[in-house]
Amino acid sequence: MCGKAVIQVWLLVQVFTNAQFLLEDEIVFPKRLHNSRLENDLGTSNQHGIHEDDVTYEIKSKRDHHFLDLKKTEKIHPGFIWVRSIKDGKEVTKKHYPEHCYYEGSVRGIKDSYAFISTCSGGLSGTIDDGKTRYDISPKGQLCPHFSYIKLRELAFIYRNRKEFEEEV
Repeated sequence: MCGKAVIQVWLLVQVFTNAQFLLEDEIVFPKRLHNSRLENDLGTSNQHGIHEDDVTYEIKSKRDHHFLDLKKTEKIHPGFIWVRSIKDGKEVTKKHYPEHCYYEGSVRGIKDSYAFISTCSGGLSGTIDDGKTRYDISPKGQLCPHFSYIKLRELAFIYRNRKEFEEEV
């Protein structure tokens, strides 16, 4: 009985140790490739609040170096959405005009790759898939005042297991 418990504990430690390694967060410093902006300016809106149609970002991590070529997504919403809230016990309904700051595209040079990115917060959030690994990207905050950065979470373990399972069936 004691031996069985030791084996179960050992297996749990192995699973969590490997899962932690495969789902490890990494802080990266993406660069926006643009002629008239600083590299650490990740935003896509101009002085009139209109978001640019095409953007390119460079993201280097410990394992990969990708260039994302992105185009603004066409009409995600009809121009406005209705927002309902309760104020002083009464329902209030008003139109909200969300920013058009959603992009889709691919990893440069990699066929069948994709990227879906939002720049609404001024940082980057979304998903990148290079065909081998899928990444979840979310703003991390300000590490220091001169750099914008994001958290890059590799979801390769989940993605690869699913892909291997589909190939066996």
